[in-house]
Amino acid sequence: MDARKGSDDQRRGQSEMSIEDFNGYTKCVCGAVSIFANDGRVYSCKCRNLKKYAPFIDLRKLKRYQTTCCCDHCTGNHFGLDLCGCGSGEPFGRCKNHLPECNRPMQMLNEYDRVICGSCWLA
Repeated sequence: MDARKGSDDQRRGQSEMSIEDFNGYTKCVCGAVSIFANDGRVYSCKCRNLKKYAPFIDLRKLKRYQTTCCCDHCTGNHFGLDLCGCGSGEPFGRCKNHLPECNRPMQMLNEYDRVICGSCWLA
């Protein structure tokens, strides 16, 4: 699967979600924004990529929480709508690890909040 197919899959998930499914957001000094869903999931991506991965999100309509200096996007978790599923922290579609998890983004709206691989120690 290439990066464009993954983006198409994400758009399908987006159509099932709306701004009403989210209650707030934080911005990180790394340049990422984390949006908090009502069901407890947290989705992250670089601010510049937010409209690409979640075009229905208008941050002006969500509560802004405290700015952080470490988030799931930039710390060891490397969770993000725009990050590779292998956990490398590389942008989705540009990772050179060639692992099976590299075929999907780390997070996908309305689908999953992180990739869990079979050899992963964290469930």
